[in-house]
Amino acid sequence: MAKQFAEADVPVCGINLGSLGFLYEVETKTLEKRMEDILASRYFLEERMMLHSELCYEDGLVQSLPDALNDIVIGHGNVGKLIRIDLSINGHFIQQYPGDGLIVATATGSTGYTFSSGGPIVAPSVPCIMVTPICPHLLLKVPLVLRDDDQVSVTVANSRNSVRVSVDGMMDQELMRNMTLQVRKSDHVLKIIRFNKNYFYSNLFTKMMGND
Repeated sequence: MAKQFAEADVPVCGINLGSLGFLYEVETKTLEKRMEDILASRYFLEERMMLHSELCYEDGLVQSLPDALNDIVIGHGNVGKLIRIDLSINGHFIQQYPGDGLIVATATGSTGYTFSSGGPIVAPSVPCIMVTPICPHLLLKVPLVLRDDDQVSVTVANSRNSVRVSVDGMMDQELMRNMTLQVRKSDHVLKIIRFNKNYFYSNLFTKMMGND
């Protein structure tokens, strides 16, 4: 739903119904109080960057994928099968990654899959794009933190095994050898209703340790 709310420029207020959620500042026990704060305009808006991606075919066809709030994952289509992903940044080839795949994430997504794969935690206000390899072969387990205006390109022409692209874990499709996946900052941002400017830092280790 983040994509639809961002495109409509409608702020959202997340309510935590589980045990771990960095987007959710409001707990069920404080819901009534926070609703009163919203009605009285006692809040501020926090903007979260999103990612826009496109699949570009050799014949010039371009297929836009849904915007991602957290991450775009390029992974193997068959469990246990090594894939080879060629990464370019701003049109310059950087490295081929043999392994389970790559994660291209926002700062919002830094506390999710990319963190589990060895990436750093980045404050949500930092404008950046993160690239984290998933179980890479050899000595390539080095995450990258890029500028928010950089453009990431991924191809899999050298991979003999099936490769798939997943956007925020909500949709996925095959990334074929004749395609190039282009990822850049989206033109849209998600606005989140906040009440505490230090929410992220004060809750960081509480949530990571599962003590909330």
